[in-house]
Amino acid sequence: MRTGDWMKEDYWLNLTQLVDKKLVSRIFNQDMSLKKIDRKFAFKLLDEMIKWDKRIIRSGIVTDEDALNALLTIQDYFFYMIMKADLKDIDTHLEPLLGDILRRVHSIHRNPYYEGFFTSLVQMLLFQKMYYSFGEKGWILDWTVRLQKGLDKLGISYK
Repeated sequence: MRTGDWMKEDYWLNLTQLVDKKLVSRIFNQDMSLKKIDRKFAFKLLDEMIKWDKRIIRSGIVTDEDALNALLTIQDYFFYMIMKADLKDIDTHLEPLLGDILRRVHSIHRNPYYEGFFTSLVQMLLFQKMYYSFGEKGWILDWTVRLQKGLDKLGISYK
């Protein structure tokens, strides 16, 4: 067994001792690579996040920090999946899933915060896709041209 394999196995054991093994196995493969987000699970998370948000965040009431942290940790789950995604996962899985989640937030929940949150995730995903596709220098060239066109269209002087 190679050292890297032993470390992954050790990490898996430590992680499953800290939290429910079923949760760990839902998110990670045995080699600690990420599993794809399960569509049904993602929609359930979304619906429960918004229900929880409506219960704990109310105008004029101080929000319990532990209750708020539960929301932030679940939101981090989506960010983590995007950060660890490969280009093929973005194209075949994450881009359509996040598009469907965004439509669900807009049509069913009509919650501006989560519409903004998932719009940001889609933007982050598109950035990552372009970055993977073009590489850093290629992305910078493409982005700079698009930025200039956007600034010109808005009438913003950069000279």
